[in-house]
Amino acid sequence: MKKTVLIFINICLLSILLVSLNVLNSRFLSGIQVDLTENNVYTLSDGSKSILSSLQEPIELHYFFSDSATKGMTSIRNYAQRVERLLKTYEALSNGMISLSIIDPEPFSESEDDASQFGLAGVGVNADEQLIYFGLAGTNLLDGQEVIPFFNPNDERFLEYELSKLVYELSHVNKLQIGVISDLPLLGGPNPFTGQVQPAMAFFTQLQAFYDLTLISAQDTALPKSIDLLMLVHPKNLNDELMQAIDQHVMETGKLIAFVDPYFESNPNGTSSEGSDMRVLSQYGIQVDASLLVFDPQLGLDMQGQQGQIVNHPGILGLRPSQINSDEVITRDFESINMASVGRINTQTESNLRLTPLLKSSAFGQVIDKEKVVQIQSPEQFSQLLTQDAATFTLGAHLSGTVNSAYVDGMSKAVNFLVYADVDMLTDRFWIQHSQFFGQNISTPFANNGDLVINSVDNLSGSTELIGIRSRGTYNRPFTTVAELKALADAKFREQEQRLQSELEQVEQELVQLQASEQSAVVTPQQQTALDGFIERRIEIRQALRRVRLQLQKDIASLGNQLKLLNIMIFPILMTVLISLFYKLFRTRAPRKLMVGIMEENNNHKNNISEAG
Repeated sequence: MKKTVLIFINICLLSILLVSLNVLNSRFLSGIQVDLTENNVYTLSDGSKSILSSLQEPIELHYFFSDSATKGMTSIRNYAQRVERLLKTYEALSNGMISLSIIDPEPFSESEDDASQFGLAGVGVNADEQLIYFGLAGTNLLDGQEVIPFFNPNDERFLEYELSKLVYELSHVNKLQIGVISDLPLLGGPNPFTGQVQPAMAFFTQLQAFYDLTLISAQDTALPKSIDLLMLVHPKNLNDELMQAIDQHVMETGKLIAFVDPYFESNPNGTSSEGSDMRVLSQYGIQVDASLLVFDPQLGLDMQGQQGQIVNHPGILGLRPSQINSDEVITRDFESINMASVGRINTQTESNLRLTPLLKSSAFGQVIDKEKVVQIQSPEQFSQLLTQDAATFTLGAHLSGTVNSAYVDGMSKAVNFLVYADVDMLTDRFWIQHSQFFGQNISTPFANNGDLVINSVDNLSGSTELIGIRSRGTYNRPFTTVAELKALADAKFREQEQRLQSELEQVEQELVQLQASEQSAVVTPQQQTALDGFIERRIEIRQALRRVRLQLQKDIASLGNQLKLLNIMIFPILMTVLISLFYKLFRTRAPRKLMVGIMEENNNHKNNISEAG
């Protein structure tokens, strides 16, 4: 009876302890977390924390996720939990400036109407055309609104950047002021050489839709004080006063975008152009050699030769995803970038800048003397300039670190520069096609050149904290052992497949030789024997291929069973051991304390009786 009462008391005490710990955790420990993931996917970067701590006005975040409509969709629900936890972290670290509401927009409900009004993208995933919403809308006190239409799980490594960018833009409502130093006809106008009116360059028109732009000539001697961000587009012959003004701007803002070119061959006036003024970069330890061009026969685009034939031009490059850094926010998801007469980007030996390539050549890149290129008139002759020396060169880069002022001794600044060693890429013919449709001018991009300009400005338009938020790790961890098993099996499969193909070609050659010698349409015994032997060997190899695949499945199944055993058995065993140890400790100490208390009470009682007697 006493043992049963003791067990009941222990259960009650453990229940009270569990409830108390949960209450304490929700009230006092909700802001404390321990992130044990390899890439710290649950921990905000210092840049995000700085943005949150500097919020001055409240922001409302409306997180729409179709929870009831995604039952059974494990992958998207796991990612939705990841987004929700991160949003709650933003709310917890905002000092009360962020209010988060989590909404399940059920079909034909007011919440679904709200999601549509915010501009969130509903995605149909089943036969009854029910839409799934998985996005975020943010608002501020000034009716400002920013949205993430849909959280794409493939962009998980950029999740923190997108959330911090949304919060930053809601807290900074003024339109960005961009100063563009260039003497190119960015706004279009009459061309004295052709007598025609050329339109504004498409990239500049796109920028005007999002930002306030101020054109600055290379002959100007000062910069407008309202400039938030400075962009150089083929700067030439900059005077000393403007060079000093640029340096002051860099020392104040720490940001600069530069499109420079050793040889700008797309001059809209139809004349050959000299290179850009590289002094504005070299004074900060950035080197773009004005005498060298990067050729790449692997990336060269086709063009029409003098005789009408199609020839490969190794100096006009078509970059593909393998040459575009998809891990950087600026160049993510790009499919192609077209460039021409490109320079290479390096840092000088004494520079403290860290160079992160955004665009690069293939491993077959070569540097060619510009003077040799200028003298060639026929595209067929460019291949004569190529040598056996090849390497990978940086064509566009993000440079970060500390630089010294070129005009004020002792002054330095932490900077973020975006430098691209090509200006031809900004001209329309390299990335956009114009056509007429019922009197309307239709512009269709065929490369991501314009997106690169917008993303570059968009990235540097934020604070230094926002720029510093790079791509992060992913929540889902790949099964590397399984991948290794598949790779090993694929290698075996390819080896067997190559052997089969080799034997097939050999037998076909033998058949051709036999047919040529016999000069007969009738299959000879020798031919039939060779064919039968090939068929038998092909059956054997196919059986071997099936065995390879079967063994692969067995290895993966065995690994899966081991992982399940570890996950299912080890944790319960550990908990059982800990509970047993706790129970034994409680069982041994509690009775001893109780007996000591009873003995002390008896002694006190005896002493009282003796004193009374």
